[in-house]
Amino acid sequence: MQKTRLFHAMLDHAALGRNWLNRADERSSYIAVIEHLDTNLHVHLAMTCGDKHLDCVHEAATAIWRKLVPGGTIDIQPAYDVPGWGRYLSKEITPWTSDNLFLSEAASRQT
Repeated sequence: MQKTRLFHAMLDHAALGRNWLNRADERSSYIAVIEHLDTNLHVHLAMTCGDKHLDCVHEAATAIWRKLVPGGTIDIQPAYDVPGWGRYLSKEITPWTSDNLFLSEAASRQT
């Protein structure tokens, strides 16, 4: 999960610039689920960011992921069916697998 956190930080840096840590209200947030740890390890990640940063984040994501996971792949798609994506994202989360669910700091921050 460390690479997912680093990926998130690098995306915020790309979108918000070098003072990205000081711009908490503009930072993106994510919910991530790790699946199939023993067979086909992969992460599903739902991310939000401000509309004005969407193009930058989308453009930077593939290059950043390739730097972090050279043999990995990334597939970025807008979520048109948010409830459906939420069901898909959480399909394998149970009380016994809840350790595989991660929230970014912004996602868990109270507003």
